Amino acid sequence: MTTSSNEKYRMEKMIDGNNGVSFQDAVDEEIDNGLDETAKNITLSFKKNRLCEIHNDGSPMSEENQNNCLTLDGRSKQNERKKKGQYGIGGANARARLAGQGTQIVTSRDGTHIRQAIIDMQYLVKECPDDRCWTGDHDRKPAFKTIKCDEINSKYKTGVTKEYHGENLKQHFNLHNVSKHIVVKYNDKIKEGVTFVIMWDGKKYTLPDIINKSNCKEEVVPCDIHERDGVKSIWYTYDGKRRKISRDINDSWRRNNDVKEQPPEGDKHTVKLRIHTPNVFRSLIGEEGGTRNRHQNENTIKMFQNIEKKGKNKLVLKCGENDLDFDYDQEDNKSNRHIDGGIDSNTMSLMRHFIPGLKISTHGYTLSCQENKWEDARKSETHGNRYHDMFLIDLDLDGYEITQENKNQIILPDFIEKTINDILKLKNKRVVKEVDAELAKQVKLVNPDPDPDPDPDPDPDPDPDPDPDPDPDPDPDPDLDDLHSFQLY
Repeated sequence: MTTSSNEKYRMEKMIDGNNGVSFQDAVDEEIDNGLDETAKNITLSFKKNRLCEIHNDGSPMSEENQNNCLTLDGRSKQNERKKKGQYGIGGANARARLAGQGTQIVTSRDGTHIRQAIIDMQYLVKECPDDRCWTGDHDRKPAFKTIKCDEINSKYKTGVTKEYHGENLKQHFNLHNVSKHIVVKYNDKIKEGVTFVIMWDGKKYTLPDIINKSNCKEEVVPCDIHERDGVKSIWYTYDGKRRKISRDINDSWRRNNDVKEQPPEGDKHTVKLRIHTPNVFRSLIGEEGGTRNRHQNENTIKMFQNIEKKGKNKLVLKCGENDLDFDYDQEDNKSNRHIDGGIDSNTMSLMRHFIPGLKISTHGYTLSCQENKWEDARKSETHGNRYHDMFLIDLDLDGYEITQENKNQIILPDFIEKTINDILKLKNKRVVKEVDAELAKQVKLVNPDPDPDPDPDPDPDPDPDPDPDPDPDPDPDPDLDDLHSFQLY
């Protein structure tokens, strides 16, 4: 196959998603492009489950950005270290997935200056007679042109608008899935003031900030990755002890505790593991379910805002003038089989929809949200002491390069996975102690020890003839029953 004919072949592969790029990955790429250009308002418009338009009010496209936008291969921002585009899937992949069976129209407006490119993907891949369908000289070769039509001028807002047209577009979206994905993945950007709006068949949903940081306790664990002569190790400090993850004689990753040696000289890069847990411990006392279940059922929701429980089987995401209901269904059970019994339906749904196993970020951008269940960390604790499912976990790579084509689907190196599992084990033990201490306080408030009488009256009429045959089976002490009801689980 010649180089020129490869253009159609490469485009067909991108259209089919053979590189693992999903429709949502493609939307994320377009969102990230807007964020790279300091957009503060991003609007996604859908009709009949298809994305038909996305607009961001960031900087209009420069001539260089216009050229980069029409690059067939590679990422257009690979040299800009603190822009998400360096890590994304690339505009060509996003265009192929979203407009592969139709047309994409890209419009950049700066005041009255409008530049527009029409990319007819269907024609280029299926009908163009030129093997060099993308770079060849033909009348539908992708290119930006200046537009001076009053009707078009009134249609487009300042910034960049991308439209997707075609009756046979294969892209398909679900309102609930898109909404929860954006509020989870881009919550930090929402906190920074970026507004995300979804227009779904004419109805407006303004996506909210869902994390209530005032009810969260954040712990940051810096992890130093050292590499010398091709040998990697990770060093971190927890509970005042220096710990090291390195390979043992069997070539398996092992943790060494309370290490006295110094880290090796050579290349070093620091990544950070951030863990958020509730700093609220309400309603830990009860007779059913165990302390762990009561804490998760009552206090997991406290880490969130703009998400409300409605009845026993429904969560409501508050989206401005319209709300989104998330009903509990059997998928919640299937997705959360790793969660031990005793968790109520609403909390199960909350964990499924809004607590990813891990968020991976770099330079302030979230790259991906994963569903890792951290089985090694879970197996280290008994059922009643597993709190991992309520942890909000974020790994900040801080530019540490993990070479993969699609950063939305990062596969972590095994030594980093091992480090996270070990830190989560230690974190869980700390949370167990915190919950037990809070439970003891609540028990003491409900059932305080009675103050002893400093000067009890002597028995005025002592019985000179005590019962020679006391009841061999006295009634149990009611106070002991009370204590049993506060048993720790």
